[in-house]
Amino acid sequence: LELKQASGQNVSPDAVSDDELKLMAINGLMQSDPDRAIPLLESQLKGSASPNVKRNTLFVLAQSNSPKAQALLEQIARGGGNPDLQLKAISYMDQRRKPNNNAQVLAEIYAATNDVAVKRAILMAHASIRDKDFLLRTARTEKSPELREFAVSALAGNAGTPELWQLYQSETTSEGKLLLLRYMYSNSNAEKLLEVLRTEKDPKVRANAVRVLASQRTGVTADAMVSLYNAEPDSQIKLSIVDGLCAQRNAKALVDIARGEKDTKMK
Repeated sequence: LELKQASGQNVSPDAVSDDELKLMAINGLMQSDPDRAIPLLESQLKGSASPNVKRNTLFVLAQSNSPKAQALLEQIARGGGNPDLQLKAISYMDQRRKPNNNAQVLAEIYAATNDVAVKRAILMAHASIRDKDFLLRTARTEKSPELREFAVSALAGNAGTPELWQLYQSETTSEGKLLLLRYMYSNSNAEKLLEVLRTEKDPKVRANAVRVLASQRTGVTADAMVSLYNAEPDSQIKLSIVDGLCAQRNAKALVDIARGEKDTKMK
């Protein structure tokens, strides 16, 4: 009751349920004698308490550094409870940087489940701890398009451009290449994008590479863009290059292109 009143809630003593009183007592016991408290917490988690009480119980458990508490948290994260508790336990394991095997435990849970929600929660956890190796491995092997894209987006959000380029080099489908390019805006390698434009055969992929190139913070030299334009046989790609140069406000490249362009409409 004191905890609720301290948080600004106006509650009468009658408003506090027996489950909440029990949880407050267990929380106090957790501070003084974790070994006695943990079996009580486990009975709350696996018994008939309300979902809200179970979530609060899990929170109390997750705050403890006791090895037994962490073992019980891991058990819930592996599915030893209802699905909502499993997702919550995974998020708590993400928030704790110790024990050091949490990342390995999460990877094992990921490999053992087919539940998309659980896998997504684990990917969020690995993104939070900047585990690029796990995200890269998932992006390479995951069969679910939704989860694969989640892993790719997490890499992009963690400055994972080198990893995205590793994926791009081994990608054989146009759809996969378009997906990777979609997450390269503003944080990619201009020279590699130029190489895509020189070597890629698919017009859609090349057009997207132009748009990504135009978004780069560092940009590319006017001479490189003019050379790219002059070597391009596809008029639509040429228009994309001009649009990109316009977005970059690269006046020198636009002037040089206009001077050399023979087609009146394009000029």
